[in-house]
Amino acid sequence: MPTTPGWGKEISNTAKIYIEELKYNGTNGSFNYKLTIFYNICNQSDILQEAYNKALPIMLTGLALNQYFNGRLGNLLFKDACRHLHGFFKGPSSKRKNLGE
Repeated sequence: MPTTPGWGKEISNTAKIYIEELKYNGTNGSFNYKLTIFYNICNQSDILQEAYNKALPIMLTGLALNQYFNGRLGNLLFKDACRHLHGFFKGPSSKRKNLGE
């Protein structure tokens, strides 16, 4: 029976490359810029696009990581999870201002 790769080794290597300053927390700069870093690191670690959704939490920290898990974004397609995170923190109906209340 053929098995599908789990990408564990590649994702583990990616996690080792990621330093805290490269991660997105919802308030530390542009999500799109941090996503560009993510693509670059995934390319260096040989992670294919089909595994991006499994690797996405590695690029997140703080409020963004909380939103990923609380919003169950792991159940979404990668592009939809990214759209949700971008919209949640920077979109026109940004909820970030309410997080401190």
